[in-house]
Amino acid sequence: MSLCLAAGACAGRGPQAAIPLAGVSGVAGVVPVGSVPGAAFDAVRDDPFFTTNRIDWPGPDDYRAASGMPGPRYWQQRADYRLEATLDTAAQSVSGAVTIRYTNNSPDTLRFVWLQLEQNLYRPGSLGSALFPADSRWGVRGFEGGYALDGLTVDGQAPAGSEVRDTRMRVDLARPIAPGGGVATIALRFRFRVPEHGSDRMARQGALYEMAQWYPRMAVYDDVRGWNADPYFGQGEFYLEYGDYDVAITAPAGFIVACSGTLQNAAEVLGAAQRERLARAAKSSSVVQVIAAQESTPKPAPGAGAPVNPWVVNGRSGQSH
Repeated sequence: MSLCLAAGACAGRGPQAAIPLAGVSGVAGVVPVGSVPGAAFDAVRDDPFFTTNRIDWPGPDDYRAASGMPGPRYWQQRADYRLEATLDTAAQSVSGAVTIRYTNNSPDTLRFVWLQLEQNLYRPGSLGSALFPADSRWGVRGFEGGYALDGLTVDGQAPAGSEVRDTRMRVDLARPIAPGGGVATIALRFRFRVPEHGSDRMARQGALYEMAQWYPRMAVYDDVRGWNADPYFGQGEFYLEYGDYDVAITAPAGFIVACSGTLQNAAEVLGAAQRERLARAAKSSSVVQVIAAQESTPKPAPGAGAPVNPWVVNGRSGQSH
């Protein structure tokens, strides 16, 4: 199983033309051609991510200075993860369990939380599949997948309720999370089939598995929008809470796992020469190839009962794994 990054081109804005602003003599405003101008001084734009109207920006307060720097009462939530996952190459699936220690550093009492379930993009009838043609870059190409979830608990007990909404899940809490450092532990099991053609960084090709957005994770709660619970369409990314990761990934023998974090059991999954290269790479300012080309030849998928190797990795103060 491998993880890599892919760069996507940003859509450019259309042509622009200067037109007079209503009620203001001799002043011209720039708006996209074909759009209908609104009230005077109102920014008209065809790209919702191109913000020019200052009314859309949060003003300075105790949480954020006018410069954008954190203020004296700035806060940020935290989500620490413990993950166990197994790659089944015969079934072309991933199954696992996640435990999230969620810390509420906000001044608000939280009576529900939101989780991101990006794999549900591949469910029949998902919003992403409706938005993009099946054979497009972000189209699902007829693949039917999505999460199978079970065993959801909060602090070891069943939650007051839960509801999956496309690529998100709302969990209602039997015991609210107190402000200023209250903690809740959320746990659940998950399973999904790996699509052959995914969303840029999520796919499989022969013995190569590229995994992205592969486990349920917390949505961000911030002082600007509250819960950032937008649906996932496949063509973008979300910003995430910081936290620590302790991960155990089980893959068939002969597979190499590449991911973020620090490998904890190199002696169990790498040969002596590979361990020496890994140690050298950790101190070198130049590129050191830890896995030689002849060592990375794809192996055939093993049958039932074949040996497997667990890869134990941890990461500190990261946003994703």
